[in-house]
This record gives sequence, structure tokens and C-alpha cells, in this order.
Amino acid sequence: MVRSAPIVRTDRILWGNPASPSRGRVGRHRACEAGPVSDLPGTDAPLCPLPIQASGVPWPTQVWPTGSVPADVDLEPLVDAAFDPEGPLRDTYAVACVHGGRLVYERYGGTLPRFDGPGRPVTVSTPLLSWSVAKSMLDLVVGMLVGDGLLDPGARADVPAWSGPDDPRRDITVADLLAMRDGLAFAEEYEDAGTSDVIEMLFGRGRDDMAAFAADRPLAAPPGTRFNYSTGTSMVLSGDGHLLQLAIRDSGVGFEADARRAGLGVHSVTERVRLVKGTVSITSLPGHGTQVVVSVPSKGRRDSHEFSAAS
Repeated sequence: MVRSAPIVRTDRILWGNPASPSRGRVGRHRACEAGPVSDLPGTDAPLCPLPIQASGVPWPTQVWPTGSVPADVDLEPLVDAAFDPEGPLRDTYAVACVHGGRLVYERYGGTLPRFDGPGRPVTVSTPLLSWSVAKSMLDLVVGMLVGDGLLDPGARADVPAWSGPDDPRRDITVADLLAMRDGLAFAEEYEDAGTSDVIEMLFGRGRDDMAAFAADRPLAAPPGTRFNYSTGTSMVLSGDGHLLQLAIRDSGVGFEADARRAGLGVHSVTERVRLVKGTVSITSLPGHGTQVVVSVPSKGRRDSHEFSAAS
């Protein structure tokens, strides 16, 4: 059996098996007015066991191990349908299939539209927005932190804007944000920009600091009592009010990041960042490009002398 899961619409919440939504229970309310999350039916149903990754298959790091499509599986017609420019999935840009821990199939195509010029053809190296798929990735990272004892999901969320003793949002926990029952007033509406918080956050005045925009929303319900689908909660969880980060990536030749080098380039960057109590993370492999992430405390957590020393 599959545990009941929320299938969210802008005007109602349907609880039931996602594979058979017509058999669920419909509440004719806006998502932010839905009942307490503790009233969910069927939460005692067992979860389907997940298969274990085959032994001997390395956990993917910079590169997925590859394999072959099973002999009795014909993916081509399915993928052809996904890339059909006249079909219902015509906005598909990439398909990657993983079987037994190995990448067995991938195809890329189509053109990313642009407002300021011609479209960009999609290839294997084209960065693509993950949109709400990133919510699952974020939850996975949070789960790893909880498993390592580095994060308490029942603790108050460490959001500076909520730290005031009289701020009712200070009682919102990490678990509340993960379950989207934080109680914040957030309209996940994609049709009316005038009433949509998510459009304003992604493309309007909140685009320069989406986490701060979402955290600035007032309470609409006590924390932990109402479910409301909200991209803002993921922004709050992924935001860090204490750090400024700069990430630089390329798809060049790469190098052995741990190898000792005679040059001063990496050493110089590391020392300058250290002067402002920051850190540098370099990830690279030969043939697979390089990523450099610089993290420094925000202005409120360093004095001006330390900052000017490295500027």
C-alpha cells in the first residue's frame, strides 16, 4: 500500500492515493484553510519497501556509473513521445534513466526560450532549472543533517527575522517548514500576479533574496496547525541569514583538487577569504569541470576592518 499523500490544488486539498486521486476525500477549501495535519486518514498504512542499491555500485559523485537498458525494456517510444513537439509533454528538455544505481539512458533536446534573444539549444551540458524537484533534494539534505545529529527538526527554525521575543513566528520549527504547516500567509498562485506571493518572490521584488521575502510573510494560522503548499518554506529552509555565498562553476578540463600545486592562485583566494572569517570549497575532477564555493559571514557578523583587509 502507498501511504496517503497530499495532492495540492490552489482551491482544495485532496487526500488519497496519488495514483487514484478520484478515490480521495476532497475538502472544498483553499489550501491555507485546510484542517489540522494530524487529521490525515490512512497514515498508519505501511510504506512500500524500496530496493537496495546493488553492491559494488559506487554512490554517484561527480559522474554517474553507466549501464545498459534491460533487454526487455523499450524506452525509445516513451522518450519519443516525451520530446514530441506536438504532444502533451512537448516542453521536455531532458530525460535521464537510472536503473540499479547506474545511468542507463539519457537524451536531451529542445530549445530553452529567452526573453532577450534567441533560444538556447539544450545539450548534455546545459544547466536546467529543477523547479520543485529541488524540494525533494532539500528534504534529503535536511534528513542527512538530522541523521548525523547536526539538526533537530523539532527545534525552532534559525531565522533572524523571527528572533524577536514578541514575534509569533519564532515558534515555527524546522519540521513545520518541512511539512508546509508553518502557518505563514503565502499564496502559491501562478495565474494572478497581483495576488501571488510565489510570482512576486521568483520574479518580482523578492527575486534578489527569496528566503528573506518568504520569511517576511505574516502568520495566517498558528504554526503546526494548517497545511498550505508553499515554495516559500523551501526558500526559508535553504536560506542562511548568516552567510554570503558565491559559487563559480565551469565545464572545463578540471584538475585533481587535492593535488599539491606550485602556483599561488588557490592559496591566494583561500587566504583572502580567511581574512573575513570565510571558507573556500573547491570540487573538481579531470575532464569534469570545477566548482568553487566561497562562503563568508554576512556584514552583521564581521567588523569593517576585517572586511576591508581583503577587499
